Amino acid sequence: MGRAAVDAPAATLRDPDADVRAAFDTDAHRVPRVVTSFGHVAQRSVEVVLR
Repeated sequence: MGRAAVDAPAATLRDPDADVRAAFDTDAHRVPRVVTSFGHVAQRSVEVVLR
């Protein structure tokens, strides 16, 4: 991810009147509905479902 990709959302978050939902409603900032992570301790995959 380039610096501009991080700077734009950071600038939006600094504005108290910004529509944050609209600013992040773009393909560049989408995450999948289910995120899989691998725990280092248990050595098992964990799925997190986002709503």
